[in-house]
Amino acid sequence: ARAKTVAFGDYEEFSFQTPRGAKEARAEGEEEATASQDQRVIADKLPLTLDRNGAGKLTLPEIPAARQPQELLLEASYADPNGEVQTLRNVTALYPAAVLAGIKTEGWVSASQKVRFQALALQLDGKAAEGVPLEVRAMARKVTTSRKRMVGGFYTYDNKTEVKDLGQVCKGKSDARGLLLCEAKIGEPGEIELVVTATDAQGKTIQAAGSVWVTRQGELWFGGQDHDRIDVLPEKKSYQPGETARFQVRMPFRFATALVAVEREGIVETQVVQLNGEDPTVSLKIKEGWGPNVYVSVLALRGRLREVPWYSLFTWGYKAPREWWTAFWYEGRQYVAPTALVDLSKPAYRLGLAEIRVGTKAHELAVSVKADKESYPVRGQAR
Repeated sequence: ARAKTVAFGDYEEFSFQTPRGAKEARAEGEEEATASQDQRVIADKLPLTLDRNGAGKLTLPEIPAARQPQELLLEASYADPNGEVQTLRNVTALYPAAVLAGIKTEGWVSASQKVRFQALALQLDGKAAEGVPLEVRAMARKVTTSRKRMVGGFYTYDNKTEVKDLGQVCKGKSDARGLLLCEAKIGEPGEIELVVTATDAQGKTIQAAGSVWVTRQGELWFGGQDHDRIDVLPEKKSYQPGETARFQVRMPFRFATALVAVEREGIVETQVVQLNGEDPTVSLKIKEGWGPNVYVSVLALRGRLREVPWYSLFTWGYKAPREWWTAFWYEGRQYVAPTALVDLSKPAYRLGLAEIRVGTKAHELAVSVKADKESYPVRGQAR
């Protein structure tokens, strides 16, 4: 059995992902172990004898219960009349309830504003389910990052995640569209995971989760990793020409200079922007020639950290007081003198990529066909 990915074309903006929950208050470096746990063997090498019609029945042991959709992968091997071993494979979907749950969030909001989100209840065939009880709970996730020295003088990022249950933020029943519109005031800054639980007529439940970032005065911290990749999240997946697309750049820097490139079969457009940890977002105006889709890459570069002593105010700080204060307050605290083994203050970069779909109205050819009369006799000529 393994986790099943749920997606519907009419509900692309909704998330049907499995909630991470409180069990993931652990180091971020354990993703590979968690991924391997999503797929487990239920039965192995069970014997099966076919009857005179070539069919056979097999009883599987008890399948572990789960609150999310699963796929049951079945493989059977047999020897054909030629003595060659053949393998058959089939995948069956397993659902913990007779309905599906989904949630749509805004991506990120300010702590002074209310968080608006939509809970969704669907039938197993993707149609809206009316009158399904829905409950949404909020989980705050706080990541603490430190750099740990390893054997040989190397350094690695050590991320610890703390999960705090904020309680129930919305409850009700789905309408004729299968939706439950909610808004809640969440004062806890950082990443908030909204977990929706749907209950079917038999009392069985299913869960889905989506994340929203609540910002407050100060920098956002997304955690550091031992590679050069970052996440670039678009505000929505589809845009029309003339709209402005916003991307959240999840970089582990307080300040950075970023090269933003729009790509599809080559470089379409580039620009250089300045990113701030308080609002690490990039805005792009969608042009008509970008359809049907483009890829947006962000290369964030943080320069070398430097030592900024207090007396530097009298050497160069008085010429640019604001720049001096930023360098003194932030770069001065992070500065670590380089040694013969490691240079923690050296320049660093991160690269992220995101895809968005763009409407093709500029490439559409409007064609209309109209007859000269509404009705014709048999063997009449239409124009």
